[in-house]
Amino acid sequence: MSFDMPCSKCNKKCSETEGTVCDLCHHPIHFNCGGITKAEKACLQNKNRRIQYFCDRSNLSSVIDGLKDEIASLKAEVKELKNIHSNKSNPEFGKNHQLSQDELLEEIEDRHNRSCNVILYNLKESDKETGALRKEDDVIRCKELLFSNTHDDDITYI
Repeated sequence: MSFDMPCSKCNKKCSETEGTVCDLCHHPIHFNCGGITKAEKACLQNKNRRIQYFCDRSNLSSVIDGLKDEIASLKAEVKELKNIHSNKSNPEFGKNHQLSQDELLEEIEDRHNRSCNVILYNLKESDKETGALRKEDDVIRCKELLFSNTHDDDITYI
């Protein structure tokens, strides 16, 4: 920040503790002269500040033009992403990249069903043939773990 010039409002000397500098024209202004609240003052004096201050003298049209350019860029990016998405929905794009509504609902339901799962590490995978038998085997192993005489020292909490 440059406090070489006087306050842009009252024309008196302004220090870093008494004011701030406009982020557009770089002229200093006293906190009182700029109508800056205590909360805004605290934010502006923060070394890692994320807000900007623009004095009344500054022409914000260049800032607005920059924001308009940024918005246009973001709109173009969204349009491009929509095109990519619509290409993925196209049957010619490939079946590996497309989920039917039924598959999507099935995936959502599956995620919901797994939302309260407990993950156990270093357990041997079941070698049973069917899913039902593997599930039964997993339940037996979990019960053995939970109801065995395990000491707290043997358990790692995450």
